Order: sequence, then structure tokens, then C-alpha cells
Amino acid sequence: KCILHYIRKQSLRAFTTLAGRHVVFARRMIDDESFLPCPPSPSLDINVTILNDGKIEDHDPDGLTWQADFANEMIGGGVLSSGCLQEEIRFSISPELLVSLLLAEKLEDGETLLMEGSERFSAYEGYASSFRFCGDWEEERRKRNRRDENKKEREERDEEETRKEGGRSNEQGKATVTAMDATFFGRREFARQFSWASIERELI
Repeated sequence: KCILHYIRKQSLRAFTTLAGRHVVFARRMIDDESFLPCPPSPSLDINVTILNDGKIEDHDPDGLTWQADFANEMIGGGVLSSGCLQEEIRFSISPELLVSLLLAEKLEDGETLLMEGSERFSAYEGYASSFRFCGDWEEERRKRNRRDENKKEREERDEEETRKEGGRSNEQGKATVTAMDATFFGRREFARQFSWASIERELI
């Protein structure tokens, strides 16, 4: 349903609008000699905000930050078959990311795939076997942003934006997604993810 919704949504847009859009795919790789020689200094001043609830893509509705794709070494994972975890869901709600399946080979430890300019089209709920399509993302986004507005004013604005939707692209929500091969740690290997070698791999 997510992919069919994407096709329907794009079919309603003007050709000139679609022709002016660009999604950039770039592979980034470093060799072993470029790795950090030792752990970074604890005195480094880095501003980090940690959010312990919600979804990655929901915290960045305007495409202002980089989003992580904890990827399979084969980009996209099982998005076109039976998979429905973080990566597969991210590709389903932004089908433009599917182009990367044609461009990217197996991701190595020191490699990431940078995907810039994709648009989110679908709202959803659930995860894995409970995942389901919940309609258009722009409509869901408007609902969230206007919960406290006057009902009549909200309905009039929604009607006007829906009328204009056929001729424009969503200028907001163009995400930058960085895909990296996620390392699997079983229950018996839980502590290994905190070793310097594992941390270095993720940071680089």
C-alpha cells in the first residue's frame, strides 16, 4: 500500500514539479588507515540531544537533521520481500530510497550510503508483523500540527492545501538518510558492542 500510495501521489503532481526534483545517492568509504588511532578525549565538547520515545523520521519532519538507517549489508534488506523492520519501513514510507537497491553493492565496515532529498509519503503504525499503512503523511502531519487550532479554520486550510497538492511537491520533509551496516549482537555478545573496536566502527 505504501508504494501504491506513492505512485498515486506522484501521478497527481505536475510534470514540471517532478522534473525539478533530485534525490542524490553517494557512497562514502574510508580505509583502515584512516580510523582513529585511539579513543577520543573525554573533554570533547559535543552537543547531543537524546530522545527516548517516538520514531526517527517523526522527530525530523522538516528534513533538518541526518537520519540513520541501521541497514542490512545488502541495502534495503527485505523491503521487496518479507522484511519489515527499521530499514524496510523507512524505504516503504519513502519509496524513492528504493533506487539505492540498483546502485549500491554490499556495504563494508568502513562504508556508508548517503541518500539526500527523498520525500516521505506514507504514515504508518506498528513494527514488523504489526506494521500497517495509515494514509498520507502530509495529511497526518497537518493533523498533528493543528490539533489546537479552531476546527473550522483547520478544515478550510486542509481543503485549500489538498486542492493545491496536485500541483506541488512537498518542499519540506526532504530527508538526508545515512545507511550503515548494523552489527548484530546476540544476548551472549551484549557487552561486545561497548568495546572500543565496535564503537570506533560505528563512529567512523
